[in-house]
Amino acid sequence: MPFPTQVVALLKSQQIPHVRLYDMDRAILMALANTGIHVMVSVPNNDLLGLGQSNGTTANWVARNVVVHVPATNINAITIGSEVPTSLPNAALVLVSALQFIHSALAAANLDSQIKVSAPHSSAIILDSFPPLQAFFNHL
Repeated sequence: MPFPTQVVALLKSQQIPHVRLYDMDRAILMALANTGIHVMVSVPNNDLLGLGQSNGTTANWVARNVVVHVPATNINAITIGSEVPTSLPNAALVLVSALQFIHSALAAANLDSQIKVSAPHSSAIILDSFPPLQAFFNHL
């Protein structure tokens, strides 16, 4: 496995302006500091239940994993889980709470205008996607 500084050097040499991290790796976030590369970080599915049940837990997560790296690291988005409704149906109920709690923690740190929050979904939630005008959501 390459060192975080090697990964960042490769990103810069290839002029890659955006990167998504699927795990909160402190070393890579520190290596991305002062590079100008836009970073999207992800809340792993296994952290979702805890974050969706407690505003305090979520505020601590944001402080430990996001706030300490900003502004040096250009974190511009946080994704909550990965395809939660289809890959982890029991966690779907706390997904909205997790989104709200993370947004609240970002607002408390005055980062809500800089860092957006989203939840990636599987394309399986869209039925009959063609033509797009006739597409509708599958109620999982």
